[in-house]
Amino acid sequence: AEAGAACIVVRQPATEGVAVAVAVEETAPERIFNRLKAPGKDDRAAGGAALTQVCVTDCELLIGAGQIGLLCIDHALTDIQHNRLYADEAGTPAQRGIVVAGSAARTVTVAHNHVTHAAQGIAVGLSRHDAPDSAPLQVERVQVLHNRVQIGLGERDLQRNRFGIFIGNARSLALDGNQVTLPDERLGRQLALEAIRLTGAYGLMVRVTGNHSFGTRIGIRFSPVPPLPDLQDGQRQGMPACLWRFEGNLAEQASEVIAAEKDVLARLTETANLAV
Repeated sequence: AEAGAACIVVRQPATEGVAVAVAVEETAPERIFNRLKAPGKDDRAAGGAALTQVCVTDCELLIGAGQIGLLCIDHALTDIQHNRLYADEAGTPAQRGIVVAGSAARTVTVAHNHVTHAAQGIAVGLSRHDAPDSAPLQVERVQVLHNRVQIGLGERDLQRNRFGIFIGNARSLALDGNQVTLPDERLGRQLALEAIRLTGAYGLMVRVTGNHSFGTRIGIRFSPVPPLPDLQDGQRQGMPACLWRFEGNLAEQASEVIAAEKDVLARLTETANLAV
């Protein structure tokens, strides 16, 4: 299959051996796993269009070199839980493990997944291609919880984008209890790798707690785009300008646990974060 295609092998337990179902070069693998429920009055977007839901659970996905494991595009409700994704061959990492993208999403949950040997483990973010100068698109609610990601890098990944987890453009974000590792920590320091990258437009709720990284130079990079919450407005009301809370995050073999500009750090509530 072509590099960048979503090439999926789904393995499920069988009475004898392993039953294997293969879907090659599926650019929209939600065709395989898509689950649509009958829309009620609360399941319709503005204008009366029915909301779609994709649910991918308890699957084993074998990813070819330079390919994408699971790609979900333009679903209002996305739920990806308890899956295992790993590269087909040692030394030939996948390009991406789990990707949620497109131009529309309301609620995204990515939880309890294992992604092994991928240059980009988990990525969630919307983009606007028709009007790039307009306000950024935001997912209303993103939850990325208790996932395990092992970063794998081939030679071509040394000069391009790579990370453990990326979340961009979320109105409300909970990023809790994830583990990101890079087995070769010397390479992580050399390349200034980030275990978790948060870049984009965020709302007033960002909760990043209990995440553990090993081998990357930076544990969490937080780069929200302007406009930032108004500090003076929060001070006048005697409360924080926003609930951007970073607590109990550990980055081993790292130089920084949280990397952010000074004006961003002034808006964070930080407690018991550690780089060792």
